[in-house]
Amino acid sequence: MRSSSPRSRAARSTFVVSFVVSVLAVLAFTSRADADDFLKSSPGELAASHAALDTKDQCSTCHEPDNSISANKCLACHDHGDLKQRIASGQGFHVSVKVKGVECKLCHQEHRGRRFDLMGWRAIGGEAAFDHKLAGWELVGKHAKMKCTQCHKSVDKQGLRTYLNTDRTCGSCHSKDQPHGAIRPAMMKCDRCHSESLWKPQKAKLDFNHNDAGQAAMPLEGSHADVACSKCHAKAAFKLAAFTGTGDCVQCHASPHDGQLFGTKKCQTCHSAALKSLREVRFDHKKDAGYALIGKHAQLACATCHTKALAKVKPAPGCENCHAKDNKHGTRFAKLPACTTCHTQKAWKGPITFNHSANTGFALTAKHTTVKCRDCHRGKSPSDFEKFEIKNGCMSCHRHKVAHGGQYKNNECLTCHQEGGTKTMRKDALEVYHGETSKFPLRNGHANVKCTLCHVNDVYEGTPRECGVSCHEDSLHKGSLGQECSRCHEPGKWPAVRFDHTADTKWPLKGKHVAVSDCAACHPSRAYQGTPTTCGSAGCHQKDDVHQGKLGTQCERCHGEDKSLRFQHNRDATFKIDGKHTPLLCAACHKSVTFKPVRSDCVGCHAEPAIHKGRYGTACERCHSSRSFTDISAQHDVGDFSLTGAHDQLACAKCHPSGEKLRGSGNLCITCHRKDDVHKNTLSPRCGDCHGQRSFTPARFDHASTSCNLKGLHVTLPCADCHKSGNYTAVSPLCVSCHRPDALRVRQPDHRGLIDCGNCHNPSSWIPATAGGQQTICR
Repeated sequence: MRSSSPRSRAARSTFVVSFVVSVLAVLAFTSRADADDFLKSSPGELAASHAALDTKDQCSTCHEPDNSISANKCLACHDHGDLKQRIASGQGFHVSVKVKGVECKLCHQEHRGRRFDLMGWRAIGGEAAFDHKLAGWELVGKHAKMKCTQCHKSVDKQGLRTYLNTDRTCGSCHSKDQPHGAIRPAMMKCDRCHSESLWKPQKAKLDFNHNDAGQAAMPLEGSHADVACSKCHAKAAFKLAAFTGTGDCVQCHASPHDGQLFGTKKCQTCHSAALKSLREVRFDHKKDAGYALIGKHAQLACATCHTKALAKVKPAPGCENCHAKDNKHGTRFAKLPACTTCHTQKAWKGPITFNHSANTGFALTAKHTTVKCRDCHRGKSPSDFEKFEIKNGCMSCHRHKVAHGGQYKNNECLTCHQEGGTKTMRKDALEVYHGETSKFPLRNGHANVKCTLCHVNDVYEGTPRECGVSCHEDSLHKGSLGQECSRCHEPGKWPAVRFDHTADTKWPLKGKHVAVSDCAACHPSRAYQGTPTTCGSAGCHQKDDVHQGKLGTQCERCHGEDKSLRFQHNRDATFKIDGKHTPLLCAACHKSVTFKPVRSDCVGCHAEPAIHKGRYGTACERCHSSRSFTDISAQHDVGDFSLTGAHDQLACAKCHPSGEKLRGSGNLCITCHRKDDVHKNTLSPRCGDCHGQRSFTPARFDHASTSCNLKGLHVTLPCADCHKSGNYTAVSPLCVSCHRPDALRVRQPDHRGLIDCGNCHNPSSWIPATAGGQQTICR
């Protein structure tokens, strides 16, 4: 290609620039025109607060689809969220009688220009004439004379003054006027003590509770209750040093405990304003010092033990630190840990608390517990206390050399006996010789038997373990079961709890036999040999046989030991049960429990119904089944008239009234459907040639079987469109025979003289008219 010349390129550039400028001008004109159209249709400019919404795509922000304004849209705006909550809770000016129920737009008017008063002051008489009582807070005193701007100082993002959420706490305005120093914002409610008319004097009845932890840290009780405020709060300064409870009282009270242990503790540990004076104290020595004062110690003054010489040091807890001069025992008990091993604070010479077992290794039991210390530990003075060695055993004091025939040694006494001087056995010794792990544990009736009843003359060796050898005479079994009683009986129990009928006999107990607790029910007179095992025997259930022995003695063939019926009719009898026979009780067929065989044919139980009038014999099963008497076998499924479709759902009596058989021409449809024949007997009586049993319509007639095989749209038409008034005989196949009225309605071209429709039209499509058709609808 040839490159363009500089002149042609400049010309093209000039054209492009001109075109762009033209497009921009059109767009600018269009935009300006749209804006002009909007301003012409708008009632006017919005106020400054809503200036951002003054575009045509923001109208729906305030207006409903019908151009109306609803209060819901006003209150839904984020700027009015707090107002919506106040109205919902019934607070503020907008729920007062003056404006309640009034539409927002009546006071807060829009489209009046950017500088219009959107706040609505004009509607209520102006800001200066506003009745503050309607806002829920009546202004009285000096507040009634103040300007609105002195309290309502907040403005919104558009610069308009807002009146919601103004802090009503006095301190929000008078924080610099109050003389009480730094106070928490929550406590800046000056109206609890001062009135709105006068700052001084304060109210006679103050709305302040010094005992409320939320208002003050120190409750006033006792002697503090009637103290004047200025007594503690000098120069009206209410915030004092933090009241933590450790030495805080010294802000008002001089402490006499400086330099002592008490000076380091909380004043409230001992003192309280609720008590009568500072001299009265309440100190829990056990809880606060860890050392309980009881007896004489509880009556001592604090300074008796806490002397000034100790300063801030605690007194040593040992008795000997105070009572060293009172010790009468010298060094006799120097190895003992403390005086409290024997003595108590309640009484120095009272009952001794010495633990003989823990401190000497020799426990005092039985008669030893009642012996006084001096009965064994002899001496002339408190320091002279006889000492014993117990390694020689009981016989060092007690002479039992003749016990048990001298079988045991001196140091073996306590192996069996609980303590010296008694024959009571130790529990652990009893566990060794007769415990659960021993060769012969003492259980049940043996548990409380005295030893001498079995161990005669204190002879403990060679005692037989079997009951019948030396203790219990076998008067019941008379030796027939041998002397080994432990096979069946548990020692100390008479019932044969160890006997297991399943493991110890050839006839295990099952079902209801397990619940038979009395052996005599099967073994009368304790006769355990030769007991019959057949249910129907004379010794067991012969009297219970309701079948009177006609079914033999082997009851287990039909009955289970758990009262269940094992007999299965389909397995054990020649007559098989199914259908409606299945849920029947035996007595429904077997009138006697002897179960004598009954007839198995139907008429044995069911008489022939009267409707059959004896025509069909007694072989009911040919038509009926045991599922239901009305469940009749399909007799019409074979033969010259097979029932299908709708016929198969009909009751027999519909076609066979009074049980009559249909004969001759009874199989023809016309026999029952003569009234339904729309052909008026003009066609064959064999309706089945065209119609089916499932549905009378549509007919299954094939027009090809006639001399006229239809073509085109005529194949899909209902028969009655051509065969009118039930005339199904020969009908003219010419088009004009049916469509002459259609031709006469056409005026252009005039069809009144035309009868050969096939010259222009065809059977498949009437329009458009095309030449080359046929005059007949037949192929």
